[in-house]
Amino acid sequence: MRSDWKGWAKPALITVAVAGLVWIISAKAVAPELEARNAALEADLSRQRAANARLEEDIQQLRAELERLRARPDEQLHHARTQLGMVKPGEVVYQLGGRASDR
Repeated sequence: MRSDWKGWAKPALITVAVAGLVWIISAKAVAPELEARNAALEADLSRQRAANARLEEDIQQLRAELERLRARPDEQLHHARTQLGMVKPGEVVYQLGGRASDR
């Protein structure tokens, strides 16, 4: 029984030692590349999170403006006329002092 243990212990120990050396060597060779890639990805992630935060702020401002416009029909009418150039049916629009390129 004892001789069986000695028969497979030495090859197993050598196999584990070789596997450990292969792992250490590969980790040393690949680690700098992975660290550089990880740093680049972390920087990208940080930029994306900052962009998302800015967009969330924009969304909140737009939602607040939307609620304000929904609550005030007179302001809706003002924006429709001034920013979108809309007119009520039957109205006649006179445009004075426009540039030739606008005609």
